[in-house]
Amino acid sequence: QSFLDTCGGLRGLPSSFPPFLAAVQAAVKKQMDAAVVDNDKVYHERIPSAENLKPPERFGKTLAKPLPMGDLVAMTQLRDPFSHVTPVHILDAHNQFKGEVTQMLSRQTSETCRHRERLKDAVNQMGIVGAIGAFEAREEGLPASLSERIQGIQSA
Repeated sequence: QSFLDTCGGLRGLPSSFPPFLAAVQAAVKKQMDAAVVDNDKVYHERIPSAENLKPPERFGKTLAKPLPMGDLVAMTQLRDPFSHVTPVHILDAHNQFKGEVTQMLSRQTSETCRHRERLKDAVNQMGIVGAIGAFEAREEGLPASLSERIQGIQSA
């Protein structure tokens, strides 16, 4: 109520504001009254004293014979439902390892391609491919000086 009185005394508010505040106040009062009634019914019931309580029926009587848990598991013949689950930290380590292997393989592949290109350039600069083709096309075979060297090495 004091909030409504304070807001009513303010100047410069639109004319639709006081009826809106009155509607809000009515809704809040209605919900508060309902909450007070519920609290009076539910939360404030009288709790009987221990002397006035009667013992429960069948107190101390066994209704069923308990079985050990091991026997129950053996009788059901079920396997552990979590036996196939892999721990999260192992999955994370596996994914990290796969990432490192992929990265290393990619780095090695690019390095190998770079070296292969350098070798191709060196072979082309030396003209080895053309020299082999020219050698195979000759009818005479190896030059005499080269044949003598080869025979000297083979005989030694």
